[in-house]
Amino acid sequence: MKKPVLVFDIAETILDLQALNPLFEQIFGDAQMLRTWFDEVVLYSEALTITGAYADAGKVGGAVLQMLAQSRQRTIEAGQLAEFRRISAALPAYADVHDGLVRLQQAGFRMVTLSNNPSAACETQLRNAGIRTFFERVFSVDQSVHRYKPARETYLEVAGALDTRPADLWLITCHAFDAMGALAAGLHAGMILRPGNAPFGIGAQPDLVHADLRMLAQALSHRFDIR
Repeated sequence: MKKPVLVFDIAETILDLQALNPLFEQIFGDAQMLRTWFDEVVLYSEALTITGAYADAGKVGGAVLQMLAQSRQRTIEAGQLAEFRRISAALPAYADVHDGLVRLQQAGFRMVTLSNNPSAACETQLRNAGIRTFFERVFSVDQSVHRYKPARETYLEVAGALDTRPADLWLITCHAFDAMGALAAGLHAGMILRPGNAPFGIGAQPDLVHADLRMLAQALSHRFDIR
C-alpha cells in the first residue's frame, strides 16, 4: 500500500503551548487564559479569512492578547510582550514527539508541516525544539494562500506543492477544526488528544484518534502494513 505524506500541524500538536502558562498567570492572574487566548486566535483568524482580510498570525496573536487584556482591565508591559515572543519561539516538543517521529521516519513516511504561523517562525520553533530535520518542507498559510485553516485552500495548496492527490495526504493534528478542514479538502486525518482538545461529534471524523504520537505512529505503520 502506498504510504501517504504526513502533514503535521505544529502548535499544540507537536509543540507544547503550556510553556506559556506562567506568563499568562503573571498577566491575567489565571494560567487558563492561555486556552482562552489560543481559542480566540483561532476565532479571529477564521473571521479574517471569512471576511476576505489577512494579517499574519503573529499580528493576530498580539492583537488578541491586547484585546483580552483591555477587556479585563489589564496592562501588558513591553517586557511581557518580549517574554511572550521569546517563549513562543522556544516551545518544547511533547515528550512523545521525538520517538513518534523517529518511528514514522524509520517506517519510510515523508513528513511536512502546515501551520497558520509564518514559515520563518515555524522554522525557528522546529529548530529550537530539535525536530526540524524530520520534516522535508515547512508550509505556512503566510507563503501565498493567505487563508487560515480550516479553509480548504490551505490543504489543497500543500497537495499542489507536493504534486500529490489530497487523498494521499494525512493531516496530523490535535485540533478538531483542523481535521474537519482537511477532511473537507479530501485529505485523511489523524488526531492526537492533547490537553484541552477533543474530537467534535458533528461532521466528518478523523480516520484515527490516539492519545499521543507514539500510538498514532504505531497505528499508521500497521495500517500501511509497514513492519
